[in-house]
Amino acid sequence: MPEVEKKNWVDKSIILLLVFVFIILAINMPKIQNFDESTLIGTYHSKKLPFASIVFDEEDHHSFYYYNQSETDKGTYTQKTDTTYVINSPKFHNLKIINDKKGSTFKIKIDNETYVFKQTDTIPTIIDNSE
Repeated sequence: MPEVEKKNWVDKSIILLLVFVFIILAINMPKIQNFDESTLIGTYHSKKLPFASIVFDEEDHHSFYYYNQSETDKGTYTQKTDTTYVINSPKFHNLKIINDKKGSTFKIKIDNETYVFKQTDTIPTIIDNSE
């Protein structure tokens, strides 16, 4: 009889462990899926340029948008390596930017000064001033 109780305890422990692992995986699945993704997408801001935004919209034919207080710019971007991208627009001509491994920051040269932009949202937020 003690062997049957021991086997039931082991079965219950295994089931409990599997349920626990499943819950942990379900909670962390979005983080696991994005862990190795270095895609440049979303909305980015810089502390040195508080009113400027750079937006990368992969679904809109790899569109690139730049907004600040006095100007807007729109173009395209292409991925050259895992972390290297090239921007083409009226303001930025074949400008190479290097994205960090996590896809959350990159450096860009604007008007002969280098700025670090950090991702503030994974959703591209497009500003429309066409009213």
